[in-house]
Amino acid sequence: MSSVNSVFEEIYATYKADFEKIYLSLWRELLSLLEQRREEDGMGQLWEVLPADTRVPDHSIWEHRRVTSAIAAALPEPAFLLFAIGPVQSFIAAARKAQDLWAGSYLLSYLSWQAMKVVAEAWGPDSIIFPDLCGQPFVDLWLREEKGLKFVQKPSREELSSPTLPNRFLAILPARAAREMAQEIEERVKSAFKEICFAVKQRVERDVGIDPDAVWDDIWERQVSNFLETYWAVLPWENDYRQFLQVFKFWCEPQQESWEFDTLVEQYEKTGYTPNIGTCYSKLYMLTERGLGSRKATRDFEQQVEHHFKCTMFAELEPVHLEGQENFRGLREFWNETMLPKLPMLRSGERLSAIALTKRLAAAYYFKASKEQKGLDWDIETSFPSTSTVATAAFKQRILDALSGGDMGLFKILNEYTNQVRKLLGDDRARSLPLPKVAWVASRAHKRVPDLPRDFARLDGDWLFEESFNKRALQRELAEKWRDDLSGMEMERQKAVKALDKLLEWAKKNSLREPSRYYAVIVMDGDHMGKWLAGELGPSLQDILHPQVWRDLQSDPRWKVLGGTKRPLNPALHLAISKALRDYSLHTVREIVEKEHLGKLIYAGGDDVLAFVSLRDLLEVMRKLRAFFTGALKGDENQIDWMGGSGFVRTKTGFRLTMGMTASASMGVAIAHHVQDLGQVLDAARSEERRAKDVLDRNAFSIALMKRSGGRESFGAKWYYEKNGTLCVDTVECLIHWRDAFARDDVSPRFAYIFRHGMRALARLPQEAIRKESHRLIDRHLNARLSEDERGEISFRLLDEGLLKLFEAGISLDELAKFLDLAVFLSREENQ
Repeated sequence: MSSVNSVFEEIYATYKADFEKIYLSLWRELLSLLEQRREEDGMGQLWEVLPADTRVPDHSIWEHRRVTSAIAAALPEPAFLLFAIGPVQSFIAAARKAQDLWAGSYLLSYLSWQAMKVVAEAWGPDSIIFPDLCGQPFVDLWLREEKGLKFVQKPSREELSSPTLPNRFLAILPARAAREMAQEIEERVKSAFKEICFAVKQRVERDVGIDPDAVWDDIWERQVSNFLETYWAVLPWENDYRQFLQVFKFWCEPQQESWEFDTLVEQYEKTGYTPNIGTCYSKLYMLTERGLGSRKATRDFEQQVEHHFKCTMFAELEPVHLEGQENFRGLREFWNETMLPKLPMLRSGERLSAIALTKRLAAAYYFKASKEQKGLDWDIETSFPSTSTVATAAFKQRILDALSGGDMGLFKILNEYTNQVRKLLGDDRARSLPLPKVAWVASRAHKRVPDLPRDFARLDGDWLFEESFNKRALQRELAEKWRDDLSGMEMERQKAVKALDKLLEWAKKNSLREPSRYYAVIVMDGDHMGKWLAGELGPSLQDILHPQVWRDLQSDPRWKVLGGTKRPLNPALHLAISKALRDYSLHTVREIVEKEHLGKLIYAGGDDVLAFVSLRDLLEVMRKLRAFFTGALKGDENQIDWMGGSGFVRTKTGFRLTMGMTASASMGVAIAHHVQDLGQVLDAARSEERRAKDVLDRNAFSIALMKRSGGRESFGAKWYYEKNGTLCVDTVECLIHWRDAFARDDVSPRFAYIFRHGMRALARLPQEAIRKESHRLIDRHLNARLSEDERGEISFRLLDEGLLKLFEAGISLDELAKFLDLAVFLSREENQ
């Protein structure tokens, strides 16, 4: 095509004879340049899915060419390098604030890129099979600023602030260089981590005015040197595939493996083809994974002595301090009187280790800091929405929507409240990064006076609750600001409380629900992803062959046997999975969580998602994240279809690949009070995710409701239930219908209470008796304003098409009572 030639000419004209730039441009820029010419050739985004082989159209030419390039560079003796960084969960989960969760994810994502960058610079980015680096923000910044590519766009602030790389990667390298490369990567990662930590250390010393002594320096050196873990495994590819399979069988017990592979090789040979070591790609990868697992199980035990009191974020580490401050009184005075007044990102009562301080301050003191300050000078966000900001996001949006209507009374009240809070607290303490959708609404709320909506959106959600203006707590936190005028502080505090009361009273008079004190944490993880990446859950050969090719081959009995065997994993298919996970984590998740709904994404690395969401949008976000992961969608508007989805996500310019309809994902959700210990909330969300996988047998979700008054109740189920190949009930959609019915007061919330206590007596009765009693109960609790037709429609939708279908699917009456309690709670918290 002429467009292909013109793109090649443009690339060559831009980079002349600089072959490194031409190579990198072909890897990163070629596809996007072709897609920009969609009007010329009519291909559009079809370029992206152009099959490498029309007979076996299960991967595109782009994956094929990258794999070919990677293997060619590794010949004559390729090897796998699998590298991982830790600790992961404990490092991310140790958090006092929402920002700490993001910071932990961001640091690990950056360190992962530093590891991969060693490979990319030495052997090219196409040597990395998983994850897919094409389009990753860290990588695009490297290509543009360090490698000089012209067509790749500089990542936006939003993109560069997003941790999207997992803590592990797989590369194909020359066997002769793989071990040395692994050692170099290990050194680069530890060096990068130390550089970040000591940049934070020096900035803290400067800002606080600390004269470091031996005790201070020793704590930093000890904790930084011993914290990070790295693991790697190298597996050379044998030249003799038969010899390798013997080794594989020796190390991997046959009863634990599908030896269908032997049949595949045997039939492959009978058809006249000669297998080679590449035929064993899936087994090579599986053995490499096992090697890394064995390495992780071999712990490098090094006793780390941590004296005295414990860090309030990492309990196994001691807080940093100077000599003579080892006792609790001295430690408390050092943090409250020396550190807290000079470091506004700290909170009263915190005493942090070197690792915790790095998590808290690295964004501002290293990533965003200037080159002169030994930073990277990146344009990233240095703050993160607090849990209170997430909880109150729907209230803020309702106020901003009302403001856009030109209500001058609200304008005056909101202006007084915003100014008074900022005057009392100062901007550093008063503000929190707003949720992206709230910021977008604020930018359009009042064109004539844009500052007020913006300033209101940026206020931390804490300041919408009167209890946050506690006199003693504010005196501790604002000691530096109001040191010489405590009476003035008290006067301003009272004014701020009064201004808040006026705002809440206005909202009440205008039928706007008060700010919610609850928010949700979502943890989602793909099911059996290890098996997908190892090729164990792949399709059969007959399913991936072009239909015409398979029809022609069925007459051959040898191919008939082969057709039923699983398609062995190859590197191109491996890359196709990586690409689907990349598109999901880079684009799809953020669009759902932040652009379409009131949420904030903390981390998305392939199949793994961690996000904070307003209760108003919780159920919609849950349902979309699961459906878009596998492409359970149809039509241009991406309507959810669990049974007949296309396996693609439609976009304005084309579509995105997904994991496909045979894959699935499970989710854990914790609904918690905004002041609940964040570590406990995250533990609860992860516990619910494990319940969804282990108890509910995957392709499921589980929600924990953690009320401030105490106690925790969980409801979990499959995402959907089917019967005879057709959809029986969509569980989350059913929950949405019940939530909305309670919110509109179509059904009295008392129905949930009566159902819980009345159904226990009917648990052993036939389903028909339970159905009749359910209808009798709901009929008594439907709103009297409803017409007979409306009552019948609501009763049918909520019971016959919802609750009773769930009961028929095997969900107990006790679980359905929890289902209804959850729907009532959500309707009360975020009823619009």
